[in-house]
Amino acid sequence: MKKMKKFLALLIALAMVLSMGMTVFANGETGGESDSFKITMNGAIKDAKYEAYKVFNVTYDAADPSKVNYSLIPDHEVTIIGDFNTVFKIVEAGTLSGGTWSGSNTVYVERASASVTDAAIIKWLKDHEEDIKLVCEKVDEKTGDGSDSITLNVRSAGYYFISSSLGEKTGVTVDTAHPNATVNSKIEDGPSTDDDAKKIVIDGKKVDVADLEPGTDVPFQVEFYATNYAVDDEGEQTIIYNYVVEDAPSGFDIDVSTVAVALDQDQTLSATITKNVTNGKLTVTIPWGSKTTTGEGNDAVTTVTPATYKNPTKVTVTYTAKLTAVTKATNKATIKYNDDTNVDDDETEVYNHIVEVEKVDADSTTKKLPGAQFAVKNEDGKYYKLTETTSGSGAQTGEGTEPGEGTEPGEGTEPGEGTEAGEGGSAETKYAVTWVDSLDDATTYWTSTDGTNEGTEYQQIQFKGLEPGTYTLVEVTAPKGYNLADNEDFTIKAQTEKVTDTSKLTISVTAKDRVGSVLPSTGGIGTTIFYIIGGILVVGAGVVLITRRRMDVQ
Repeated sequence: MKKMKKFLALLIALAMVLSMGMTVFANGETGGESDSFKITMNGAIKDAKYEAYKVFNVTYDAADPSKVNYSLIPDHEVTIIGDFNTVFKIVEAGTLSGGTWSGSNTVYVERASASVTDAAIIKWLKDHEEDIKLVCEKVDEKTGDGSDSITLNVRSAGYYFISSSLGEKTGVTVDTAHPNATVNSKIEDGPSTDDDAKKIVIDGKKVDVADLEPGTDVPFQVEFYATNYAVDDEGEQTIIYNYVVEDAPSGFDIDVSTVAVALDQDQTLSATITKNVTNGKLTVTIPWGSKTTTGEGNDAVTTVTPATYKNPTKVTVTYTAKLTAVTKATNKATIKYNDDTNVDDDETEVYNHIVEVEKVDADSTTKKLPGAQFAVKNEDGKYYKLTETTSGSGAQTGEGTEPGEGTEPGEGTEPGEGTEAGEGGSAETKYAVTWVDSLDDATTYWTSTDGTNEGTEYQQIQFKGLEPGTYTLVEVTAPKGYNLADNEDFTIKAQTEKVTDTSKLTISVTAKDRVGSVLPSTGGIGTTIFYIIGGILVVGAGVVLITRRRMDVQ
């Protein structure tokens, strides 16, 4: 009900932008539905979405068709919001029943007084965009195709609210005298972004999350819509002289050689690219207008000149980062202008998975078995290999400086204490998963703490950094006194949403062994061969016995 209450003031405000201080005339609606009623958006941005909502009917004076007025659309549920009377007023109220304007009564609106400024009305409109989209009919929607203009087919006379996915908001009248209205696309409030400024690009698709193995080169993309000015709520303009894109990675190593900056409309520029060697933070500074300072001290004069790029211009920053973490890695891109004014920030996340393996007695599953060795094989028949590289080791501490010796003669000066030893940097382990042909080159883990078949102290083992897919757990060596378990397949499913509980990235597999002496073909020769040899000896003994008896008979 509150949204309905807001709507009338919303409609009235839009009317006021077009028709301040209008006069009410005898009326009639200007035309029915026709393909001739259109709104052309010049300067439409590729991939941006543009929508048209019909807010008002357009009426005209029957005696003088050049005089156009605006009225509420019948059967819209509207009620005055709290501050309505301070900004707007109803000229003809019509019939109000249960909060609904009904029947054929025409309800006109205009500003409450001559002191209500256009800026106040426009600000009020922006604050109520949600209500327009909730109540008003969306008559057309188009996406920019790169051709610099798009046409919204509105089909009837009226006043229309135009919004875009870039944050643009404007209104335009279409009537019989002007059936094809033109709007120049612009972003009044300065630079903006779509819903998600930062994306991971996987097989050509832009996503917020991905499941990938450590060691993978991950492509990223940051997009925003740059303007030559920023405009505050009071309408004051600020010239923009640069844009800055920062990416603070955790679990990634950004390759600065892959950074590229591209503009739409075939515009090009160069950017300054830096990377912090300590924390890996990427900074891309994109010059826009220009900022120069002449003189020094109190005589210094700074001059800022606006850019002449098309307003707005889509800026795309792309780069690649190597995933170095297991389980979860994040990186947050921040877009700024004039060095430190924030436009937007957005974070992406990349996951991989841990497989925990428990080794138990098949007949007593609470009994854990040390001394088993395992490997993992993928669907291509290759074996898992994990490489871990540690940089720093807490780094070496500094030696300090030698204390001073004092000066001769006399008492001299006190010896210096030297400088504090440096603490060094924290150690960082980077991971990479590869797949190898030979089991000898694979990474295997033992369920005994000493990493041998002889060990008696049990430990659970983990295979880290696996991406979605189907794998096979292979028991390479069985505990003493047990047979090898059969190979066991397991499947890891992809994550489609951001994960807050990383325990969900771990799956468990239980391998069960049975007591026995028959060894697998990949092990020793087993006991079967002894049974075969024994059988051969028995048969041989029988042959010898029979032969001797025949010889005795002869």
